[in-house]
Amino acid sequence: MVRSIYKGSKQIFETIFSQKGASFRYVCLVEWPRRGTWSLGFVSREVDGGLVGLEAGRRMYAVYVSTTPNPTSGYVFFADRDDVQILDMTVEDGLKLVISMGLVFPDRPARPADELAKAGHSRRVSQKKAT
Repeated sequence: MVRSIYKGSKQIFETIFSQKGASFRYVCLVEWPRRGTWSLGFVSREVDGGLVGLEAGRRMYAVYVSTTPNPTSGYVFFADRDDVQILDMTVEDGLKLVISMGLVFPDRPARPADELAKAGHSRRVSQKKAT
């Protein structure tokens, strides 16, 4: 059942979000919907706070948190870069995790932020750790 839902949803999701080369850049963790509760999210782009009515020069991410098991519904919000923890996980693995309702994890666990930084990982990584 999960496989059929995943395949159909993946096709829809890729079609909607891959127009003109636009796609999610990273998989991330954000404290959502409240502090101490971590949700898997997808970073679509970096934005200047001035574009969303906040102070100009404020470095933020546009983050999409989808609902399970339908990844085409969810929430878009803007978070300061320091409040977003980028994971060493492919977008496809992140989608599998969401669509499977947390049942299907990537073959390898996401590496902690400090381990990625030590390894010289090319993605910007927050120094905060998920609890």
